[in-house]
Amino acid sequence: MPIKVKFFARVREIVKTPTTEINVNDKVKLIDLMNLLANKYGSKFREYVFKADHIASHIILMINGEPVKNQDVYLEENDILAILPPVSGGGM
Repeated sequence: MPIKVKFFARVREIVKTPTTEINVNDKVKLIDLMNLLANKYGSKFREYVFKADHIASHIILMINGEPVKNQDVYLEENDILAILPPVSGGGM
């Protein structure tokens, strides 16, 4: 089953693509999908996105446009995961 992943800003620079699609056999936990992505994109991705064996607190994750904090949440067929670095604002 396909899960689309969108990368933004610094994460996109690391993986060198704006999107990818990961095919899994069944619904998958977010943490497991992130580990699959780390295996695919290597140590730079893993170092930026993970802190020890958890997703780093500075990484913003959204599933189908909704923010997610629980790394044990499940993704299902045709879900879209967005991975963003910290967001900073500008002045007016």
